[in-house]
Amino acid sequence: MAHLRAAGALDERRRAELLVPHQAAIPRGAREARVPDWSDLDEQGAPREVVVQLDPARPVSENIARWFRRAQRYQSAAPRIAARRAEITVALERAEQLLSRAAQASEAQELARVEADAAGAARPKRTAARAREAQRVPYRTFRSSSGARILVGRSARDNDALTFGAARGNDLWLHARGVQGSHVLVPHPGESPDSRTLGDAALLAAHFSRSRGEDRAEVAWTRRKHVRKPKGAAPGSVFVTQEKVLRIRLEEDRLAALLRTEA
Repeated sequence: MAHLRAAGALDERRRAELLVPHQAAIPRGAREARVPDWSDLDEQGAPREVVVQLDPARPVSENIARWFRRAQRYQSAAPRIAARRAEITVALERAEQLLSRAAQASEAQELARVEADAAGAARPKRTAARAREAQRVPYRTFRSSSGARILVGRSARDNDALTFGAARGNDLWLHARGVQGSHVLVPHPGESPDSRTLGDAALLAAHFSRSRGEDRAEVAWTRRKHVRKPKGAAPGSVFVTQEKVLRIRLEEDRLAALLRTEA
């Protein structure tokens, strides 16, 4: 049952993400929308068309927000449920061990030790993993060939933290166009972005996306102030305006040199 809910959540998020860039062009009351799917290209490299069914009684933006909310509810709850299930399993195993020791105890001192162990097991402990998580930053840091910092989000939630937490309005923001991938940021680029830094950032955006390994890719870029997060959108999902597009080719030596600069 859980896998069916997970599949449904992913499907609803995918429908919402397909519609976000085209919502302004879809008339109110439409029962369906035909939109390009850049994650599914034909033999000529053009996106295949996808038909998305809509609730005509709701504005397109409300259809999108409703799908994002449903997907996010499941995606937010699923890891907590799995983690809690694992914790309960470990606790039950520990309780069974303590119960077995108590049943075999022949002296009051042994029962006291069992009781002390049970009390210690009940106290939460700060693990090394939690300590590392507290110190973890949500992005990788690279250097362009001209020395500028380039920040790359580590995950969908980290993308949100980078774009809507660490970034400033005039920072450059990049993302591989039409596919899932990391948000990429160039802090403090000035009025006229350096072309080498922009190209390096675009190459990293393509590498840290589902375009990785492709000979060519399209990368959208804009200022951070033109990036918005729709209400109820899933982690990492954004709406971008005033974007420009870079069409890049994979340069393996250039990419390798960039990856070696990671701090």
